[in-house]
Amino acid sequence: MRCSRKMWSVLACAVALVLGSVAVPADAEDVEFVVKKSLSYYDGKDSDEKKNCLDLYVPKGDGPFPVLAWVHGGGWKMGDKAMFRHVGAAFAKRGILTAIVGYRLSPSVKHPEHVRDVARALAWLKKNVKEHKGDPDALFVSGQSAGGHLSALVGLDPTYLKEQGLELSARKGVIPMSGPFGTVCLAVFPDVFPAETRDDAAPLNHVGKDKPPFFVTWGEDDPINLRMAGKALASKLEEAGVKTKSLEVKERGHVTIVTKIGTEKDELTEEVVKYIKENAAAKTETGKTKTKD
Repeated sequence: MRCSRKMWSVLACAVALVLGSVAVPADAEDVEFVVKKSLSYYDGKDSDEKKNCLDLYVPKGDGPFPVLAWVHGGGWKMGDKAMFRHVGAAFAKRGILTAIVGYRLSPSVKHPEHVRDVARALAWLKKNVKEHKGDPDALFVSGQSAGGHLSALVGLDPTYLKEQGLELSARKGVIPMSGPFGTVCLAVFPDVFPAETRDDAAPLNHVGKDKPPFFVTWGEDDPINLRMAGKALASKLEEAGVKTKSLEVKERGHVTIVTKIGTEKDELTEEVVKYIKENAAAKTETGKTKTKD
């Protein structure tokens, strides 16, 4: 099955429609976590006051908590951080400070502006999350669909974090879900990825040594091209000697892999929580433990 623009449009719209009806119980925030909405992470040239901000879901307790930056999907053209409240709630309830990251969308911007915004958000978290009970040395990035692409790209191509004064090692792990990682799928979006940018925009083209750990996931019922993309990324990372874990989530498709996050006995939710807590507690090269479960 080849990548098609129609397929991506249908999937992105389906995710948007379903997530529009996902709600966090009104009293949940008072019991298990606190939400800090629309914190600006970038106000420079060409910034968007609605998109260049993030929502923090902070667990109750003293911390410091491991930090997950979640990048939403939507075909690089749709979506909003408010649609992923359930993701922030799910991980905050499990002791992970979660930032739902907004970013500028096409057609207003083209690649590489989306991923540059993600890098800016990560830099803001690295600098400021300690004030919100987060551990800046236990920073992870994840996302689904277009967000999976962006999280993988910012985890593999050092260009964007270097612009913010950070190295790839600033993250403890990268968790892309159901993303397109090769040049071919990006080519069906010429208004997002102009021809001269596609090779650099493909995460697969940046795999090599000395990359942060990866946990690559996709749904059993994802479109075949996305299942193949996930397997290809995991395989290439392993061949390069990168610490890699992968998971095909049973009975999940491109929509349900994200809408089911936080539901009872959801395999993906529990595996991501386990991965973050284990890696957050892992010793650094100096032998010092940064955070504890």
